[in-house]
Amino acid sequence: MTALTCETCPNPIERTGKRGPAPRFCDSCKLDRHNARQRARYTKKGRNNPRPGAQKYRPGWTSPNGQLILVRRIVGDAERAWFECACGGVAKLLHIRNVASGRTKNCAEREWHPDPRMKTGTVSYKLAHRHAARVLGKARNLVCIDTGKPAAELSYRGWCDQERTEPAHSDYAPGAVYCEHPEHYHPRTITAHRQYDRVIRQFSGAKSTGNTLFLAMIAHLVTDADTITTTEVEA
Repeated sequence: MTALTCETCPNPIERTGKRGPAPRFCDSCKLDRHNARQRARYTKKGRNNPRPGAQKYRPGWTSPNGQLILVRRIVGDAERAWFECACGGVAKLLHIRNVASGRTKNCAEREWHPDPRMKTGTVSYKLAHRHAARVLGKARNLVCIDTGKPAAELSYRGWCDQERTEPAHSDYAPGAVYCEHPEHYHPRTITAHRQYDRVIRQFSGAKSTGNTLFLAMIAHLVTDADTITTTEVEA
């Protein structure tokens, strides 16, 4: 019995058609013809671009407001991913759909993004120090600027135009002076921090009484400038 050959390719057909009509095509050609009929029968409708829900979000994708950057996808999780916020490199696990739609705008860390439900966006003493530690690093990993020993705390150096005072009714450092700018903080040991705070309090008293000589002496101690005039200190 002669072997059968496919009509579209030179491959032999293994089946002989003994119990029915002789086959005309091999298995691979038969599958290709079937797929071609299916594509012609069920044409694709709608938009040519992928659906919004089927958008592929890869590392490096930026949210519509430019605040969140996708840094890492999770294997097996198509809904969530790790995003890095522009406020200070905070990485959080967020829902991709919420970020893409604009519902999630930032990392919601309250020391840098005030709660929109609050009437005021005042940053507290504790949150200001937390943000400074996030930018500068933990104090125990730094060296005291005064003694050269391992530091224990971040100390507010003063001389900020937007400094604030912790309310007297606060449970954390009532009456302490601080600001929300990390560049105005220095690492210090606990003893050096307390001594420096005493100097800052004396400076505040001298500024209120107009003691220009003491103001000039404190100015050299607090600022990084080599020379500073009394007029600049009084201003």
